[in-house]
Amino acid sequence: MTFNLNQNRMFSDLKLALKSDYSSLTSQANGGRSILFVYPPQEEELFIAEAKRKYSDHLFFIDAREVFVSFIDTYGWNDFKELYSELKDELFKNDSFDNPTFFSMLIDKIKEAYEMGKVPALIHSGALYGTNFGNINLMEHPLIIKSKIPFVAFYPATTENENIKFLNAQIASKYRCIIIK
Repeated sequence: MTFNLNQNRMFSDLKLALKSDYSSLTSQANGGRSILFVYPPQEEELFIAEAKRKYSDHLFFIDAREVFVSFIDTYGWNDFKELYSELKDELFKNDSFDNPTFFSMLIDKIKEAYEMGKVPALIHSGALYGTNFGNINLMEHPLIIKSKIPFVAFYPATTENENIKFLNAQIASKYRCIIIK
């Protein structure tokens, strides 16, 4: 697919944001180190494919769907179902758990990207919908806040005026990040 002028501008803006210096990103992102790359949910695969084509050398793509499946696999399906019926969405992010949570597994992937000197880029973030955390929880995590390398969240959302609605359902936080839309 050929991207239109606005879509090409978005990728140019992402390239500029990734090249911006640490202090500039921090001041624009309210003390954060994150970039929220917003696109229509129905065009997600096109935007992700283009991002991989353009930035595979610099970005470490973290597929939230794959991490979610790995999270379930750590428990096994039957144990996961039992735990979920007992704990509901607390199972996905809970600092008091000894076992990994979906959130902690995403943080581990982000840490892996940082250790490689790459920019972590969360894709298929729709997998976060219905958990008790969102991109803002990732963006405010100390690992990301303290990093000299930004974090990118590819974000399927619609926009109405200045409101960004994750999956056209949930108002998004614009805090701790710069927004490319």
